[in-house]
Amino acid sequence: METPDRQPLKVAEVPSAFFWRGRRYTVRRLVRQWTAFRPDPRRGRGGRPLFAIRGGKRSSWGVGRTYFRLETGDGVYDLYYDRRPERDRLGGWYLWRRVD
Repeated sequence: METPDRQPLKVAEVPSAFFWRGRRYTVRRLVRQWTAFRPDPRRGRGGRPLFAIRGGKRSSWGVGRTYFRLETGDGVYDLYYDRRPERDRLGGWYLWRRVD
């Protein structure tokens, strides 16, 4: 999945469109938005994730995902922006699922 503009983001904004399997999906409206700060077992110390040690639910660069439930002309989709993907430091957009 791709979005028109790929750059590192501290706070992800609602995309106006996304591309999936060669097709452009234009976003009609944002249905819901939420953020998750989950532990990454690869980065933890003593069973506690580093972000929990540093500040609990406070966000930091490279930690967490921002989810968007978006309505397009073709249905409703859940996308998320992962601020720390495995492959690079730019962050990445992912199509999670089709909701309807």
